[in-house]
Amino acid sequence: MSETPRLKLPEIASGQAQKHVTHNDALARLDVLVQVAAQTRDQTSPPGSPAQGDIHIVAASATGDWAGQAGKLANWRDGSWSFYDPMPGCIAYVIAESTAVLFDGSDWADLAGIVPLQNLASLGVNTTADATNKLAVRSSAALFSGIEAASGGDGDIRVIVSKEAAGDTASHLFQTNYSGRAEFGLTGDDDFHIKVSPDGASWTEAILVDTASGRVGIGTASPGRNVHIASTGPAFRLDETDESQRWDFAVGSGNFYIQNVETGQNVLVARASAELELIPETHLEIRPGNTEVARFDSGGVTVYGEHEINAGYPAAIWIDQNNANYKWYAVGAFGDLNFRNNSNSGGANVLILRDDSVVQVTHDLLISTTATNPTAALDINGDKMRLRTAKTPASASDTGNQGDIAWDSSYIYVCVATNTWKRAALATW
Repeated sequence: MSETPRLKLPEIASGQAQKHVTHNDALARLDVLVQVAAQTRDQTSPPGSPAQGDIHIVAASATGDWAGQAGKLANWRDGSWSFYDPMPGCIAYVIAESTAVLFDGSDWADLAGIVPLQNLASLGVNTTADATNKLAVRSSAALFSGIEAASGGDGDIRVIVSKEAAGDTASHLFQTNYSGRAEFGLTGDDDFHIKVSPDGASWTEAILVDTASGRVGIGTASPGRNVHIASTGPAFRLDETDESQRWDFAVGSGNFYIQNVETGQNVLVARASAELELIPETHLEIRPGNTEVARFDSGGVTVYGEHEINAGYPAAIWIDQNNANYKWYAVGAFGDLNFRNNSNSGGANVLILRDDSVVQVTHDLLISTTATNPTAALDINGDKMRLRTAKTPASASDTGNQGDIAWDSSYIYVCVATNTWKRAALATW
């Protein structure tokens, strides 16, 4: 019996008896070979309860009624299995896998792995692509994986977004119900931008990275430093995790402020006039090594000793020139405040402010704007000395200490010994 060359359909011969048998056989073949819909392609034995018309692609090493029929189309019809050879190029849809396979003349393979997806006008994955979104994917997740070195790759993966010119945009846009909320990338120039939007219409640029310098701008499109924050109010805030203490760093009127958010009080102001103000709520402590050495409060300045010049008497104030020969200390001892030169005077006191309100000078004292070396215990480089208040001893034996000097409108008085005064009369000329 003759048959068609491709689908092997039996042909009805001229004058053939029982033409319906040949015709029905050809229809059965067409029912299997045209628009193939196979139930499975991985079974090696027939199913227990096939339905009329079911088709299966017989897997390799099949057994039972399918033995020796690997790769063929098995069709259950009228209580028995019939087998058909697929022709090269035959496409079948495997229902169990929801995938299409193609017969290449020797085996069945996934259609997606055979048909190249090149130069497609558009592609939709689980959705419909359009003229704007030529690639559209509707999925709960998207995976990009690098090719391992064992598979010929290097393990790296890079997603490249390229634009035609600097004035164009290459970015990632994040949306809520197709309304923009955040965007990052090269938007309108070659700088890197991070933007946010509450409604998809109005946008605020949060961060800009200058492509030429790498400088980061927050609130400015022209960062002048590695990190440049421009703000009309507090620029940034630091707080503890429980927000019990919060601190704002701000600029205004050309000044820089550090402010306690809870109290609203500035604790530091750096003014445009190069002045620095520290404004503690109660006091300011200086603590090198967590040891308080000075305190500033409404009562004044308190300095605590740290360097011991003599055992038991620490120096509260230490003044040291670059030349180590000149070191000055202020030492508190027995209620007095002692100033001493530790080098030239061997650690001896030079000036003592005593707790009885007496100022004691222990070395020669020079009062001068030009001279440098005193030649007496008190050396005044000038042509006059003034005692502002007049004093008249009651008698020559009035109380006095040797060396006391006093005056009134008629005499100058000198105490030449304890409680012994002499005087000289004053006259005009």
